[in-house]
Amino acid sequence: MRVLGLIASASAFAGCLLTAPAREQFEGGDAQAGAPSTDGGSSQDGSAASSSVVYDGPGEVTAIAAAGGSVYFGLRLGATGKLLSWRSGTAAKTIAEVVPTSMDLDPEYLFWTTSAPTGTVWRTPRFQDVPPISSAQAAPTSVTLGGQRVHWISQRSVVASDADLSTRLTTLASDQPSPSLLAFANGTLFWVNRESGDLVARDFTGSSSTRVILRAQQATTSMAVWDGVLFRTVGAEVRRVNVDGTDEGSFAFEATGAVAVDASGVYWTTATGVRRRRLTPSAPEELLVDGRAGCALIALESTGTAFACNAEGRAVVLRAPK
Repeated sequence: MRVLGLIASASAFAGCLLTAPAREQFEGGDAQAGAPSTDGGSSQDGSAASSSVVYDGPGEVTAIAAAGGSVYFGLRLGATGKLLSWRSGTAAKTIAEVVPTSMDLDPEYLFWTTSAPTGTVWRTPRFQDVPPISSAQAAPTSVTLGGQRVHWISQRSVVASDADLSTRLTTLASDQPSPSLLAFANGTLFWVNRESGDLVARDFTGSSSTRVILRAQQATTSMAVWDGVLFRTVGAEVRRVNVDGTDEGSFAFEATGAVAVDASGVYWTTATGVRRRRLTPSAPEELLVDGRAGCALIALESTGTAFACNAEGRAVVLRAPK
């Protein structure tokens, strides 16, 4: 197992899954199951899509990220687990013997949270080991990067540290009613307060204020932000709203959980796979993965899209080109 940089830890922990864009590859350890193969899908206009099978075996995928043709994912195997990396043409490799519960990347480091033996926020350096920095954190979840900071949720607070660990921890918002689902875009951090149903934003430009985008919404299970628009899954819908709270409405149906967005379009999971809709006006829905139950996680990067599906004790991780 590699030497890890410890950012924060505590004795209590509650996990939250995160999907986030990633940027660089990290080198792994021993080879694991998951030899390359393909899995087909199709679009509504009949065009074919092809995806590589990153992993197909026992366990449950707990978190996923993607970067530069590589896929990183956490795998729970009973009471143990692994953090793995994969690149096209190779089998998945073990980075660490842990069970990540959320994950994000920047050009130099992989960041993740774990629950055992204590609630901990970690980072793995790409080029060198970094002395650990720790602080008493309760239930760290939803790690996400942005604005040269790493953010996470600690019980009822939203916390940040400089990604290079040059400064100590900062509490961005406290006494929040069960915050969850962090996302960062264009100098603003977004989250959902589960108890109130509010969608909240913390701006880092101008007044650096915290504001409510929408109040008392139905339960949001996933969200992503792109070009001034926040997309979220609510029940069986993908809904959209401008980040100033205007123009809220339905975007797509038959959703089951995860949503992700970048310049290539909006992606969401369904009962049998993954769909995409481009951001151009009147764009049709495309079926990227079909015949896969339990798809629950999506990670986007510049050249491909990674998906994770958990069903009946079996985990499948797929990567499809854009």
